[in-house]
Amino acid sequence: MARLYVLANKIETRSNILDGITLFEGIKFQDKWIQTDEHGQILIPYKGRAHSFPYYSATDVLMQRVGSDELEGTVAFIGTSAVGLADLRSTPVGMQYPGVEVHANIFEGLMHPEILPAKPNWSLGASLFIIALTGVVLSLFSLGRSARFIIFLSLTITVAVISFNVYLWSVQKISLPLLMPLLLIILLAGYYIIVGSIAEMHHSRKIKSMFNQYVPPARIEQLIKQGNELSQSSEKRNMTVLFADIRSFTSLSENMTAHQLSEYLNQYLTSITQIIFDHNGTIDKYVGDMVMAFWNAPLKDENHAQNGVEAAMAMINGLTLINKLFAEQKLPAVKIGIGLSTGDMNVGDMGSVYRKAYTVLGDTVNLGARIENLTKFYGVAILVAEETMNACPHITFRLIDKVQVVGKTTATQLFEPIGFTNKLDTKQFAEIKKSFIAMTHFYNKDWPQALSLFTELQSTTLFSSHVYGVFIKRIQNTDLQALAKDWNGAFIHTKK
Repeated sequence: MARLYVLANKIETRSNILDGITLFEGIKFQDKWIQTDEHGQILIPYKGRAHSFPYYSATDVLMQRVGSDELEGTVAFIGTSAVGLADLRSTPVGMQYPGVEVHANIFEGLMHPEILPAKPNWSLGASLFIIALTGVVLSLFSLGRSARFIIFLSLTITVAVISFNVYLWSVQKISLPLLMPLLLIILLAGYYIIVGSIAEMHHSRKIKSMFNQYVPPARIEQLIKQGNELSQSSEKRNMTVLFADIRSFTSLSENMTAHQLSEYLNQYLTSITQIIFDHNGTIDKYVGDMVMAFWNAPLKDENHAQNGVEAAMAMINGLTLINKLFAEQKLPAVKIGIGLSTGDMNVGDMGSVYRKAYTVLGDTVNLGARIENLTKFYGVAILVAEETMNACPHITFRLIDKVQVVGKTTATQLFEPIGFTNKLDTKQFAEIKKSFIAMTHFYNKDWPQALSLFTELQSTTLFSSHVYGVFIKRIQNTDLQALAKDWNGAFIHTKK
């Protein structure tokens, strides 16, 4: 019909031989080139649903109820549309589509080849390329990502693939399969979500096994949520470190059996660790009766110095309950000394290829250990460095001394936390002020006035009096005239 309509005498066919196989490419009549697939087939360019073309009843034509002017110059397809005549077809635009109208759509496509959607020979290769590219992109960007990200990425790729396919169909009139790329996206997304979930579970177990003996359970959950952002590599960070040691532990343990000593330490360390966990601390290690903890790692803690000092104060207060339990078991009471230091230190997973530990290193850490040991010298339970004191605005401290510890060339001031500022009474504030004045006289070499104040404080103190005795002996045993001109008041400790 199309050949006759355009008055063409013949129909030409075109084919291509590839590897000995003849592949049909299309037909040509007059000046119209119709591209087909290798089987000589075309996709039907449906204009729309049924009755997109004008319908005329054969009866109306025969009875001349349809004017000749309406039919003049047209191409008529004669067929049936009644259900009983069984020429209804299932098509993409209708389940009961008149077969005769299928031919009408094909004819219009032959008359206007530009509207025919083509399925060229290279469509298979293009489809494989799109499938491969989709798979590679989805795989590369899904590894190690969360399920939410994978779903977002899958939806993005799906929209891109569909948009590209629609563009080819509507603008370029090229038909490429869409099912396989979409099926691949669904399968890969499901695979990586499952793999990611398994990896996340493994990651969670790994974090728990790594930190459950060092970090409070609630903090472990935060570590798990932090996911891949968690770094185990060493880094420099401003932190607070705490050392706590039992006083005269050797003499305490001499009268215990190995089992009693183990139970004794277990009860003590459990109580102390719980207090540290309650104040967001991380246990670094236990070395015999010594506990080492730090703040601001692995998770950040803006108030690490405050939390560290509060933990130390709670540990001292908690000894009352611990010692009550020991008394019931006829075990000796515990006294501890605690030292805290704040500053930059290296933190991370450190060690050898055989064993590693999450720990801290640095000069600030060494200073904390030295400060803890000085609690025995000054007869106080807690000592902190100046930087720690400065970071605790809600706690009142008593100046203890200016010292130069072993391994340090510069002096540092030591302070004892007395309590929360809003809970101290006027007498406590008065003694702290008087103690500071006495220290000021001492550093200004006004030793007679300093000696008088230290002597008065030693007899009336509300706190530990041993530190005043230290300064009284220092004044009495030192020749003021023999002091060096650059003397800065610091006492040099020669023992660790």
